[in-house]
Amino acid sequence: MIEIKVKNVDLNIEKEIRFLLANENKHLLDCEIEETDDECIFKFDDEGLYRFESLDTLSKEEKYRLLVNIADIDELSDEYTFSLAPSNIVYDINLIPKILVRDKRMGESDFYIQYKALVSSVLYNKYTFEQYIGGSAKVPEKSFIKNIDGTKSLKEELLKRYLKERDININTKVLVKKSQYKKLKFSIPVTAFIAVGILIYGIFVQFVRLPYKEKLITAYGNYISSDYIKVEDTLKSIKTDKLPKEVKYILARSYIFTEGLTTEQRDNLLEYTDINIDTNIFDFWIALGRCEFDIAEDIAKKIGNNEFLLFTYIKHSAYLKADVTITGEEKESAISDLDKKIK
Repeated sequence: MIEIKVKNVDLNIEKEIRFLLANENKHLLDCEIEETDDECIFKFDDEGLYRFESLDTLSKEEKYRLLVNIADIDELSDEYTFSLAPSNIVYDINLIPKILVRDKRMGESDFYIQYKALVSSVLYNKYTFEQYIGGSAKVPEKSFIKNIDGTKSLKEELLKRYLKERDININTKVLVKKSQYKKLKFSIPVTAFIAVGILIYGIFVQFVRLPYKEKLITAYGNYISSDYIKVEDTLKSIKTDKLPKEVKYILARSYIFTEGLTTEQRDNLLEYTDINIDTNIFDFWIALGRCEFDIAEDIAKKIGNNEFLLFTYIKHSAYLKADVTITGEEKESAISDLDKKIK
């Protein structure tokens, strides 16, 4: 278990949405967040993972591969700010790295500067990452890094060196004992059966679970960026009962931000709508935002909130008046009924 404490004053993200830093991402290590009066505590389960400081045990080939993989973490820079210090990175048995402490991005990304310093500290371990970042250490004049400018170019050069090192180390022949060969013949059908099961599960994950998770992650990013319309658009294809409580929270608040409310109404509703309230409140605003008026009305009656009921009638009436697909007596009757309820 890894536990890292960060002072509140050292974090950019607002305290009320700090739980978003625990969102799942392939480049971030899953974590739990605890709050104190003046600190944010990140708790990580590091079982089966290795701290970056232990990479001295890796071969040169493995170091190149790990550094190549770290370049992909740059994808996080659009939404997050983080340190590439060795103490803030772990990796698994496949040399896939993950970031520990992260924060909401404010300002320009400095990923390349950090990446260059990290690569230099690994390949030329005379100086530390902190010394390269601080400017007290410089890359050797003859280093290939001196002639590279940009994350993509540095990654490509590291990949070339990794492939070259692998070719040097690879074995072209493998000796197999007869007993091992018999075991191999027996294991092929079993392996094939397992492979089919894995394939079926992989298809399910790729076409069902992954798109769902990607939408949630995208919505979180849009919410952090205050792009509430994109939050609504990203999640519109997912039924309300399929959304986790935390996602309902950001979606409900997004609809409040974009509803035609006065500034005072909006501010009062946002102050009242926190993560710990009855989830029926979230469901109401989501239903109202999606123009599911019957559902919104049922929820308002269920929780006994006359103000919500009035919101529903007013918006439903305005919606019908603007809907050119409905004409005649049916439309007039529906609007008349709603106007009576509003009065």
